[in-house]
Amino acid sequence: MNLDFTGYVHLDRMLKDIIKHDGEPLGLSVANAADKDVLEAVIWAKEKGLIRPYLSGNKGNIIALAREMNWSLEGCTILDTGDNLDGSLDTAVNLAMGGETEILMKGMVHSVPFLRSVLKSGLRQKGILSHVAVFDIPRYERLLFITDGGINPQPDLNAKKEIVRNGANLARVILGRTPLVAALATVETVEESMSATVDAALLSKMADRGQLGDVIIDGPLGFDNAISSEAARHKGIDSQVAGKADILLASNIEVGNLVSKSITYFGQGVMAGVVMGSKVPIILGSRADTPQAKAASIIIAVYYALSKK
Repeated sequence: MNLDFTGYVHLDRMLKDIIKHDGEPLGLSVANAADKDVLEAVIWAKEKGLIRPYLSGNKGNIIALAREMNWSLEGCTILDTGDNLDGSLDTAVNLAMGGETEILMKGMVHSVPFLRSVLKSGLRQKGILSHVAVFDIPRYERLLFITDGGINPQPDLNAKKEIVRNGANLARVILGRTPLVAALATVETVEESMSATVDAALLSKMADRGQLGDVIIDGPLGFDNAISSEAARHKGIDSQVAGKADILLASNIEVGNLVSKSITYFGQGVMAGVVMGSKVPIILGSRADTPQAKAASIIIAVYYALSKK
C-alpha cells in the first residue's frame, strides 16, 4: 500500500498537520465497505493515525478482501449487516447522526440510495447538500475548489447561494482566509438570454452587500479569466477574483463534472470530493476514483472535521 502525496504539496502539508495534531483519531463510518479501493484508502488513513474506521457491510466479504490484499483490519470495527444494503447504509449513517463518527463515507453503493439514507436520517442541515471538489494540481500554485459537479443538476439562484455558502465553509477552513469565488459562465458580460450570467451578477452583488457571509464573489467570469491573471489582463478584467479564484462556481452539474474530470485526466490533479451542508463531512467519491483520490478525500474531511472540535 503506497499512497504517496509528496508530489502534491497542499495535501501533503495538510496530512502532516493532521499527523502532528494532538488528539484521538476521528471516527469514520463507511457504508458497504467491501470495496478494494475504498478499503485501501481507509486502512491507509487508519495506519497514518487519521481515523478510527467503522466498516458496515458483509463482514465475511470485508475480511476476505483484506486477507486477499494482505491488509490488517486491526483497529477497525466491522458492523456486519450481511447482504442487506439498506441496513449497511443506515448503520453507517446512524453512527454519524449519533455522533459516534465525525465523518461518513460512501463505499460500494450508488450515490442515490446513499444520499436517500443521509436525507432520511436528518444529517442534512438547514440548507441543501452540495458537492465540493478540491484539487491539488501539479505546477499550479494553489488548491482549486469546484462546486457543484456531483449533486445538484440545475441549481437556481437560491440553490447557488447555498452551494456558495457550503463551498466557502470548506475553503475557509482549508485556506485559513476569505475565499475568492468565480461564478462561471461562457462570457463576462450579463446577457439576459444566458441565465448563468444573470445569476453570477446577482451573486456578486449579494456578496458585496454581505448577504452570503465571509466570501468574495465576482462574475460572470470565463474559466480562463477565473484562474489565469494573464487571461484576465488580456480581456481587461480587473477584480479581486479574476485570475486568483479559489472556488469555481459551476453553472450546472455538467459544467462542474466535466471541468473536474478534465483536471483529473489531463491535468493530473488529485481530486478530493466532500459533500457539505451536513452535520458531518461526507465523502461521496465516484466508484471509478483511485485509492489516492479516496485517501485525499479523507485528508480533506479530517482536516475540516478537526476544525469543528
